[in-house]
Amino acid sequence: MAKNHLTGNVRAPSYFGPLGGEPANNIISGSLHGDGTNISNVARVVANGTADYVVTIGSSAQNLVGEPNLRFNGSRLYVNGAITGSSLNLSGLSTGTATTSSYLALDASNNLVLTSSAGGSGGTIGPAEDGDYSDGLFTDFTDSTPIGTPIDRFNEVLKALAPSPAPTLDDVGSSDTGVSGKLSFGSSQGIANYSNVGTTAGFSAVDINSTYQVQTSGNNLRRGIFNGSVTINGILNNDVSADGINYPNYSFGNANQGSLVLEVNGSEIHEIDLTDANIGAGVPGSGTDSDLNTSGSGFTSFSQTGSANFPDGTTLDVFQHRTGQYSVDPNDQRNGWNYARVIHRIGVSDTTTNYVEWVNDSDGTTLSATNGSLGSLSMSGDLRLSGVKYHTGGSATYNVDVDNAYRNIYSTSNISFSTSNVSVSSQAFPSIDWAGGEDESKQLQITGSATINSTKILNSSISVGINVPHPLKSNLSNAQNNSISGILVYNLSNNSTTTSETFRRENYRIVSGNYAAQSDVTSSGNAWDSTELLSANGGLLYYNERLYYPTDSDVPNSGDFSIITNGPASNADYSALTGDRHFYRYFTNTGASSQTNFRLTFSGDSSTRIVPASTSLSSTNIHVFVKLPTTTNSKETGWLDLAVASASDENQLNDGDGAYVGTPSNLTINATHEGTFVTQTVEQNENLVIRIVAGDSWAGYISSISITWGSA
Repeated sequence: MAKNHLTGNVRAPSYFGPLGGEPANNIISGSLHGDGTNISNVARVVANGTADYVVTIGSSAQNLVGEPNLRFNGSRLYVNGAITGSSLNLSGLSTGTATTSSYLALDASNNLVLTSSAGGSGGTIGPAEDGDYSDGLFTDFTDSTPIGTPIDRFNEVLKALAPSPAPTLDDVGSSDTGVSGKLSFGSSQGIANYSNVGTTAGFSAVDINSTYQVQTSGNNLRRGIFNGSVTINGILNNDVSADGINYPNYSFGNANQGSLVLEVNGSEIHEIDLTDANIGAGVPGSGTDSDLNTSGSGFTSFSQTGSANFPDGTTLDVFQHRTGQYSVDPNDQRNGWNYARVIHRIGVSDTTTNYVEWVNDSDGTTLSATNGSLGSLSMSGDLRLSGVKYHTGGSATYNVDVDNAYRNIYSTSNISFSTSNVSVSSQAFPSIDWAGGEDESKQLQITGSATINSTKILNSSISVGINVPHPLKSNLSNAQNNSISGILVYNLSNNSTTTSETFRRENYRIVSGNYAAQSDVTSSGNAWDSTELLSANGGLLYYNERLYYPTDSDVPNSGDFSIITNGPASNADYSALTGDRHFYRYFTNTGASSQTNFRLTFSGDSSTRIVPASTSLSSTNIHVFVKLPTTTNSKETGWLDLAVASASDENQLNDGDGAYVGTPSNLTINATHEGTFVTQTVEQNENLVIRIVAGDSWAGYISSISITWGSA
């Protein structure tokens, strides 16, 4: 059949349609070809972002628009926006598990919203089963009492009757205590692979040169500094005390629900399932199970669950508790700052404990000291004793370098010094000048002023060594000890009296003489001159609080003080002295009554003996004489021999006669010996004089003499 094609523009008259009386259903037959782009007043889709948009009439009747807030994918209608209507009926809903904290509810504008609040009071309790609430415990209940009222009261009654559940796990302790120290790292300047101390665990940050120490902040625990090899552990709920037989110390509740998580440095490193019947061993309070990760961290001493107990022992298994400990192995720790806590996770709800934090410093570099020196000696003062010159003081300078004292923490204690015969003030650790380029490799360069603090250094030395503490490493102790020898210092004050001689100073010593009268004893002309050389006066030597022969082997260089390296210049040299030498001093009767008898107590070496003048002097023998110069009552004696028995005869009190009371035998100088003037009395404040004579072979010494007046 032939086809007719119409091309070009077709203009219709005022009426385009069938003629009168013609059928109206066959105006145009066949197909019209083309895209219809230029056909006007025909409705078409003008916008549709996706095939699922529901199409609606747009701004004009000829525009169809895809609605982005209304989609239909063939099985489900999606509405993105408010739905308004007088009723809502939902049918054919799928079953599922409810989320207890989520509710559908109407807000004040009747919008359907998702909320975590159940809202409302839930209605009233309604009529009583027997028609009357007054016959029960709560007589104020009525039909219109809100449901929440009886639930609250019943809960309070049950609390009074039932055993309490163990407390929630909200606290952990720590069984480990580290040391205090200053950090060589921090936010101002760090150390590679060392974590700076932050604030996550509830404490202030600690910067370089600041002290990190054991302390608390609320329940959070800062446990100090460790060397990185310590397992950090502690008890779960360590603040919980036992509740009778209900639950033991350190119990935590809800122990059959959820899981326990060990969190270290912000990462959850181990988790155990509390609903697993295989978790835990042993009863609460005596748990034996360990559940650890591959590094060795986790939970230890972990018990099985235990039920709450009534006082009579009846259990209430609705409440379950456990006990246990947490453990953080060194493999799960890091250098620098560490922190940990435990989480009890039930569903999507986490109960967290306090934090435990600590610092690790695993650096093992040992402290070392070098370049120690003691020099710049300066001696001062001038004291004379038996003609010998002594310094009374002096000072020197000590220097030393110390390495590794700041790696990677350093001590809060001071740097101190081990000394002999000097004092050196302790010093605080200088801070690391990180702004000036210093770091943990900083070298300590110490200078200390050493001041002589001994009152007696007799041809001996002064010395100084360094003591540097470290919180974790072995301390330096008396390192780089240096000394200066040949020091001669003497600065002891007098402690002798008119009745005792200690040989410290020569205050009561008198020159050799006959001493015929009491006035001679105290005459200034007979006072001993400590500056005079013994070679000029025949005296024995005061040295080291003892009386010696000047050439004794105990005396430096056998009496040659001139060659002592750091002694005074042009000092005495007694090394060539020979012959008998003597010692004179007086003792005073300080009592109120006159006396004829007296007791002399000596101390000294164990070999020396007091022998009669008729016996020769030797290395062990000395002579001792006593004399009473003429008193105000004209009483007097000659030089009486203390090693010869008294004749008890007033006519035998001349030079060489005896004074000893009793029978003298082997008179040591570590004993008390009584003497007498027979009828010659010593009045109050009057004196006797003692004379000691020793030969140049005498090898002993006398360290003290004292007198007691009267008979034994």
